[in-house]
Amino acid sequence: MGHQACGALELWNYPLFLRDLIPQNVDGTERSDNVDMPVLEIYRDRERSIPQYNQFRRVLLIIPISKWEDLTDDEEAI
Repeated sequence: MGHQACGALELWNYPLFLRDLIPQNVDGTERSDNVDMPVLEIYRDRERSIPQYNQFRRVLLIIPISKWEDLTDDEEAI
């Protein structure tokens, strides 16, 4: 894991198939609750006390953003 490149720190960096996973039970039957991996990853990061985006920018001595337009010029993303 230490040699693997990290994911891009940008919007849309998860493949669409990971946004609507259908988990399987041990016996192979489908469960009724779908899983959104990006949401699950954010939840796990919060449990591990990983700082939120603006706090992370402050730690790196980067000016925090105050509006979406500071982050991107992409109208669809905003």
